[in-house]
Amino acid sequence: MDVKLSFVEISWTISRAEASAGYNICRADIAGKRYQTTGGGYDMVGTVIGDWLADTYNQRLMANYKRIRALSGVDLYNNVLTIDGGCGIDAVKTIAQEIGIRLKAVYNLQRTFGPTGFIVADFGASASARVRALHAELGP
Repeated sequence: MDVKLSFVEISWTISRAEASAGYNICRADIAGKRYQTTGGGYDMVGTVIGDWLADTYNQRLMANYKRIRALSGVDLYNNVLTIDGGCGIDAVKTIAQEIGIRLKAVYNLQRTFGPTGFIVADFGASASARVRALHAELGP
């Protein structure tokens, strides 16, 4: 079984724009693409990872929509599947697991909150059952 590994880097900054000065900005960077959200009061890491997952694996998500539609955070509107990561990073990780992706958080002990990124293990579209079993065995 071939596993494709990648890394999604999480970074934080503060907005300096006039209308949103002082708001938190959470970013996810992978393969030259950036996903970001601004504000607070919801799971910002879950939001950027959910946006990345929906963008990167949209075909796989659509192919599995009947199975994943009941999961928290999955929505289909005008044939566009979105993931509401504001529901929480655990909900996003569950959705990823259902399509053969395992997300493992990486932490920097110097930072007092949240992960600095996620190792992404892509087991392929046909591997979702194996990933669910692996996830159950290894834990969150």
